[in-house]
Order: sequence, then C-alpha cells, then structure tokens
Amino acid sequence: MNIEKLIITPSMAEGLLKKNTANRPCSMDRAKALSDAMIRGEWQFNGDTIRVADDGTLLDGQHRLNAVIISKIPLPAILITGLPRDSFKTIDGGKSRTTGDRLAVNGVKNYNTVAAAASLYIRWKGYGNPTIGSPDKKPTSTQIMDFIDNNPMIHGCAQKALSKWTKRYLSSSNSAFCLMAFMNDDPKSACGFWGELESGIISPGLTSTLLLRDRLMEDRLSRTRLTQAYKLALTFKAYRHYRDGVNTKTLRVRLDGPNPEKDIFKL
Repeated sequence: MNIEKLIITPSMAEGLLKKNTANRPCSMDRAKALSDAMIRGEWQFNGDTIRVADDGTLLDGQHRLNAVIISKIPLPAILITGLPRDSFKTIDGGKSRTTGDRLAVNGVKNYNTVAAAASLYIRWKGYGNPTIGSPDKKPTSTQIMDFIDNNPMIHGCAQKALSKWTKRYLSSSNSAFCLMAFMNDDPKSACGFWGELESGIISPGLTSTLLLRDRLMEDRLSRTRLTQAYKLALTFKAYRHYRDGVNTKTLRVRLDGPNPEKDIFKL
C-alpha cells in the first residue's frame, strides 16, 4: 500500500476514472455541486482520501474526480493505492458528518434547527423556492456556515421556533426559516403574526392566522399529510394577508396543475 499527498489534475482524474468499475452509480448532480464549490473557492483540503485497489480499480473519490474534470481546477488530495479490492465493502460505513454536527462542534445552540433553517433560507433567496429539490441547488456546508456567521438573527428565530405549538404543527426548522424571512420583511407584522399563530388569540377582522392554525392542526390528524412545500406556501400566504390587512374566508394555494400560483413565496 502506498500513501501520498499530491495535486489531482483533470487529466489524472480522467485516468483514475477509467477504472471506476466497483463504485455506486455516480451522481453528476453531486459532482456538479462539488465543482461549483471549487469554482467559488469554498473547497478546502481536509485529509479526505482517494482510494485505489491493488488492481487499479477506483474504490472511492469518483464525485471529487468528476468535479475536478468539470471545474478544470486541480484538487489537493491524499491518494492511497494498493488496497485490497474487497476493502470497498467497508468504505462509507460510518455516519457522515452533517452541517449540524459541525455547528455543534463550534458550540452553536439548536444546531440542527439552525442548519436546516439556513438551508431553506439560502434556497429561498437564491431560487425563490425554499424546498427546491435539485441536488445542484442544495447549499454546501460552507455556504450554510457562512450564512449563519453573517446572519446572527437566525439563532433567535431558531430558539423561538422551539415553542411547543410550532414544533408540533409546522416543525422547528420550517418555523425558524419563516420567522426569519418575515422579520426581515416587516418586524412588526412578523411579531404580530407569529404571536397570534402560537397563541390562537386572533385580531378582530383578520382571519388568515386562524385559518392557517386550523389547517395545520387538521393536517396533524390527517392520514394524507400536507407536503413541506405546501405548508410553507400556506404560511407565506397567511402572513402576506396578515401584513396587508386582507380578510379572507379561505386559505389555500395551488403549487402545481394547469394554473399554479405565481410568486407564492414572494414577500
């Protein structure tokens, strides 16, 4: 077995990938996301290895190698060659470290809620939809941690989102994201709306908060649960009605179908 630290160039990556016959299917969306991180300058050498069997078969590192080819940016890496071919069975057997794990190491309170809410906020600001599912649009750990460093309000929103009612009916991460979005839009309206949503004490003449409460509570008892996207869209719509003083008898959204509502997540 041989271990060396070197710079993987695009041509070297192509050579290693020629014997990529023992890996799981490569996700090019994942490779593209990594290449985008490299282009943005977020990639840092952390000791992760690229592993090759004694017969030359690539055992680990296909997404990073494809990212090098896509970005055309050389990658510092530790290359291990000469491993037994069947050692592939033990690779990736442990739990991957999440962004929440990294925040916990840094002493951040409510780390999982903060990380998930930040991810939703970044996608909302970048693509107009917090639940967009395309892997190449998923924020990296570096983007999430930079966002949290630059937006300290998220910690207070996460703490507020841990109230019993919002955790039960909307989830803490969804609540923290919505509250932060609404606070950045109009702090007075956001505080009033959220207070009514949690307490059930509704302002005369404004029904959107009550309608949202009822719909979320009904969903909790339903066999057919609302999707995350639909619950967030309902919450945004109810907030806009509250902020703008709109009294309504119904609260629903159309996310798809022949006539989906436009700008449903716009504030």
